[in-house]
Amino acid sequence: MGDFNADHPEWAGPQWERQPKAEHLLERMTVLGYHLLNEPGFTTWSRGETDKVIDLGFASTQLAERILMYNPRGEWAETQDHYPIEIRINIETPRLRQNDRFAIKKADWEEIIKEVQQSNWLDPEPDIAVANLQRAVQDALEKHCQRQGQAIDLDQSGPKSGGASSGLQTSETEIPEDSGR
Repeated sequence: MGDFNADHPEWAGPQWERQPKAEHLLERMTVLGYHLLNEPGFTTWSRGETDKVIDLGFASTQLAERILMYNPRGEWAETQDHYPIEIRINIETPRLRQNDRFAIKKADWEEIIKEVQQSNWLDPEPDIAVANLQRAVQDALEKHCQRQGQAIDLDQSGPKSGGASSGLQTSETEIPEDSGR
């Protein structure tokens, strides 16, 4: 989260032109697996007659799924400038038993290696290369390796707060006896 001073229609709305530094920021954040939290056109900075969206929030996939609210609050600003951002995050930890690992012993390693090599993951930027390689390996495993099972929700009662359902669904999966367990 921060003051990026960059205009882009993705966050500022369709009336704004794409600045090169904003395009680079969006591309880099996407490659690294971050998601924009701002809704297009919601002002985060104001001075005189000028309103802009330059204060941006990004989050990983896991965190972005837990964001309940990301809302610039102009009425909270003591001076006209950067608006405070109200963020609400679901911090409840889902109780899951994980048994969705890959069955590595059954993997088609020749195909996995071939697919990763053909993915063009290498990049001069080390952090982008790592993200690309991780994505290539994950994609190859998804295609050429079975999973042992799926996650099972152990807390079927929903959140303790008494609010809305946590969105977790219960699924019961039979695990073959030869799965290595």
